[in-house]
Amino acid sequence: MRKLSPGDIAAKLNRISASNRSRRWKRAARQHLMQDVGGYLPPNGHTIEIGRESFVCIKRRYPTAGAAMHALATTHLSSNPERAEIRAYRCWKCRAFHLTSMEYQPND
Repeated sequence: MRKLSPGDIAAKLNRISASNRSRRWKRAARQHLMQDVGGYLPPNGHTIEIGRESFVCIKRRYPTAGAAMHALATTHLSSNPERAEIRAYRCWKCRAFHLTSMEYQPND
């Protein structure tokens, strides 16, 4: 089992999903990566479960609310129409802040 940082794991997963290869290859590559780090990637989540109590978020993490709000403000100034983030929230698993395009939900 290799020791990779959360950023390395997220970067590898992004490279796999951006690849031009087949879905079958992508699924196998994700499974190999998870076996390598000893983790489990839920099909509908953004966290990788490593062991019973350890989690790694694959979203971009901001250490403070101020940093997340600054990033949110810069996305509003972006000319990219794909950027639709509207708020920042604190992730209860990694204890960092993320950006989302979803409206506020009471369980956040």
